[in-house]
Amino acid sequence: MPTQLRKAVSWLMALTALGYLLAYLRDAGLAALFGTSKVTDAFFAGTFPSMALYSVVISGSFVPALLPVFAREGDSEQGRRLLVSIGRWFMPALLAVTVAGELFASNIVAVLAPGFGGSSLDSAALYLRLSLPMLLFLGPAATAGAVLNYRHNFVIPALGSLAFGGTMLASLALASSWGLWVVALAMVVGAILQLVINLWPLPAPYRRAVLLLSPDYERQDAGEVMRLAAPMLIYMALTQALLLLERLLASSLPGGVLSQMAYATKLYTLPVTVVATSFTTVLFPSLTRQAASADTGDFLSTTRKGLVQLTLLSVPIALCLWIFAPLVVSLAFGRGSFSRDDSLATAHLLSIYGFALVPMSMNVLLARAFYALRATVLPILAGLATVVLYVALAVPMMKIWGAQGLALAMALANAGCSVLLLVALFRRAWGSGIRDQGSGIGSLTIGSDPRLPIPDSLNIRKSEMSYET
Repeated sequence: MPTQLRKAVSWLMALTALGYLLAYLRDAGLAALFGTSKVTDAFFAGTFPSMALYSVVISGSFVPALLPVFAREGDSEQGRRLLVSIGRWFMPALLAVTVAGELFASNIVAVLAPGFGGSSLDSAALYLRLSLPMLLFLGPAATAGAVLNYRHNFVIPALGSLAFGGTMLASLALASSWGLWVVALAMVVGAILQLVINLWPLPAPYRRAVLLLSPDYERQDAGEVMRLAAPMLIYMALTQALLLLERLLASSLPGGVLSQMAYATKLYTLPVTVVATSFTTVLFPSLTRQAASADTGDFLSTTRKGLVQLTLLSVPIALCLWIFAPLVVSLAFGRGSFSRDDSLATAHLLSIYGFALVPMSMNVLLARAFYALRATVLPILAGLATVVLYVALAVPMMKIWGAQGLALAMALANAGCSVLLLVALFRRAWGSGIRDQGSGIGSLTIGSDPRLPIPDSLNIRKSEMSYET
């Protein structure tokens, strides 16, 4: 990996780790104050749709669709017009989703957590109504962050995320006496701070474009972003459907189990966010440039090396979670109202969830590789097959092993998704006759979209990258 790229990844991983430290302190505070109870069950169930919508609609589909098109326009007036045009349909869409969520919060919670009733249902609906407006600020914040990433600035968006997490952590000082509604409302305040931070380093014309204060727009390119975003939205919805289905099934288990699963999920997804998401965030702008210019050699090298690095980093972490799960949970949450029984139950879940870490890390990069190529059908098919596999495994496993059966089904389903995505890439490479002459995961290819032709001979050159820190 080039020195500049390693430097960018290191900075981003450090800031992401700091963000997760804030998230850990928040979750540890929640565990110490409220333990695993119906109160925390309602909080996690109520705020989950807001976070899932952010992951699916904004960071999972909108940003990956925006970057390839914006990379083609570049840092120009045409690029700024593209941002305005996109915002004119994206922001009304977020507003419509927010209004619908506010009106039908109780119905949404009843569908996602059918085991809830009475005060639990009312509390979860309140948390959903309080947290949903954050989407209206995280949308333009993500647009500004995408522009910063294109301009090789990965630090400022990470600082914006830190502000979001820090605001939620600070709200715990009031939650002990006022209730968890303060934390749900703090998600909106944190989103506002994240938007301000992401806008600050942008030139004034870009700030006006992100905030829709510029009158010029480019309708044709915005339509292309919409066409790319639609299948990505479907894929991300399918990946989040696994968590939704897990919450739905877990809501029928005894009180506190859903919270135990939520705490275990936060621990095993920490390495995915710190390592895999950091790698992918740094690599994705380069992948989009290489794919847009049919730079097959660099695209293959970047993707292959990323997969190798993720595998080498993820396997030891997964083994540590499996072996030392009781110690990890005890150190993370074992205090206050979080009892010893809660720690043991959460540790059992974490040891099983750990097997999902490696495939989940690979899926992050594999999906973005397809997005860079604008080949979005195969990830959708893989995501659909993964959901079907999860349901087929989860229902009988839950009847036999309870929550641990759900955790095992999650790990197996993510592993199945990795296999499907890798096979799809290998088949493309094999069919086009391209062989990667280096060592590692294997060969990949750009042969996916007629707008991205494969040259007769690979023009392998060194990418010109310089990352601001």
